[in-house]
Amino acid sequence: MINGYVQILEMKEALNLFNVMPTPDNMSWNSMISGYAQMGNLGRAREYFEMMPQKHLVSWNTMVAGYEKNKDYKGAIELFKQMQAKGEKPDRHTLSSVLSVTTGLVDMKLGMQIHQLVSKSVIPDVPIKNSLITMYSRCGALIESRIIFDELKSPKDVISWNAIIGGYASHGYALEALEFFESMKKSNVQPTYITFISVLSACTHAGLVDEGWAYFKSMVSEYGIEPRIEHYASLVDNVARHGQLEEAMYLIKSMPFGPDKEIWGALLSACRLHNNAELARVAAEALMRLEPESSAAYILLYNMYAETGQWEAAAEVREMMERNNIRKQAAFSLIDSSYS
Repeated sequence: MINGYVQILEMKEALNLFNVMPTPDNMSWNSMISGYAQMGNLGRAREYFEMMPQKHLVSWNTMVAGYEKNKDYKGAIELFKQMQAKGEKPDRHTLSSVLSVTTGLVDMKLGMQIHQLVSKSVIPDVPIKNSLITMYSRCGALIESRIIFDELKSPKDVISWNAIIGGYASHGYALEALEFFESMKKSNVQPTYITFISVLSACTHAGLVDEGWAYFKSMVSEYGIEPRIEHYASLVDNVARHGQLEEAMYLIKSMPFGPDKEIWGALLSACRLHNNAELARVAAEALMRLEPESSAAYILLYNMYAETGQWEAAAEVREMMERNNIRKQAAFSLIDSSYS
């Protein structure tokens, strides 16, 4: 009954029921821990974990997973160390969670230690191997991720393909990432929206504009995947970088949802690269509305005007910054007109 309330996150009702139980069993304790963790209330989840009269492996796993899902990676590692100190041996669920933590931390040294523990503790199944591929890929250790990927028996699942494609795409090996994608298709594995985020990113980094458009269209027509904002962001970046600024603006206007700061930022950077002051102003003003306290858009626009000698327009941007009480961030600098 408690588990039923927890599943629909009715924690108040779950707590009422828990409080009237004379001696709650381990399942009830674990349900309470899981529920609070799912709601992001790690303090309360840890409180119930510590109050448990007897902790079993499921209890440790629930709490470690709670930290991992809420991106409290330090908390997860500290609890995992405490678990080992208590003599509780991890299982596949524990190790999978901890591998996800090392991925989030991008800590390859720790990831390798967990990999050694995996080899000593369990026979790695597909989910564990996928976690290892993801961890090594995120850390840039593509040789290690490829070795584990190749060890997987065919047919490999979509998570394995996404991990290897994403790893190669995010570390500058765009053509290799696209080769993996073509192999994935030949293996008759249905790609997901995550696959296409990596594929479109690879096209952007490799400067493959036509291919980017083709993959974007096939995502919809062949696989029935509705484009998300990340897909549009990659395509806008790709098109704009190569000087097709009007096409990029048309793409932004055709989106079924409002563009975010990544999309406007990509357009603004491309406008500066290709000296398109008119569209730069549009992109900068959109960014200013989205991030009213950030100086990034002001400074990019100011510097673009300064680089092209449009000092009156640059002065207007500086005045806007002062009027809106925008302070320059440390990572950005204004070009001084005295050097023109």
